[in-house]
Amino acid sequence: MEVLLDRYSTIKLYAAEPPLPYMIELIWTQIVLDNARTDPRFRKLRKKQKLPVALDVTEILKRLRAGFTFRSLDANAAEGSPETAHKSWVVKALEKLVNLREAEWTDATKVSSRILFQQYEDPLRHFVVACVQARKNHQSLNPINNGLRSIRLCFFHPSNLQPRSRVILSLWASRQIIDAARYTVESSQRSRQEDLR
Repeated sequence: MEVLLDRYSTIKLYAAEPPLPYMIELIWTQIVLDNARTDPRFRKLRKKQKLPVALDVTEILKRLRAGFTFRSLDANAAEGSPETAHKSWVVKALEKLVNLREAEWTDATKVSSRILFQQYEDPLRHFVVACVQARKNHQSLNPINNGLRSIRLCFFHPSNLQPRSRVILSLWASRQIIDAARYTVESSQRSRQEDLR
């Protein structure tokens, strides 16, 4: 049994898409960290400092397939077997890093990126918490969508509502949009202040 565990312990990607935090952590710890170590500034990197690391989606994909799929065990594994580590998984992970302000696209086609490497004690925990927090923030912005839906209802289906109801509903919808926009501005200011610390 130990022989099998040793042999297959490097396999981290299969035919099914992994959870997003896991995929981000795999890219962060196995690819971004390796590239960051080649930079002379890496040794002097402090806890809150960020080190830009340029990576292409195809390079990440190639390294994931070579190191963490069945292809890493057998060079002939690619013949007739489905591709694991899909490009869409890598793009989705990088897109989430961009949303978390831990990366940025260097081109409009989303082929090249610059990842802002930062050392974390537990990268997987960091990305799980960040993804959960981003999801909570996204859900709190739903009043914008609710407000827009209400405005559309008021103005595109005016026969459904009495004039007084239309005014009240449009005022309520406007208030929802203003509150959500204020929350968005305040949260972005808080995150900028945290980045400066």
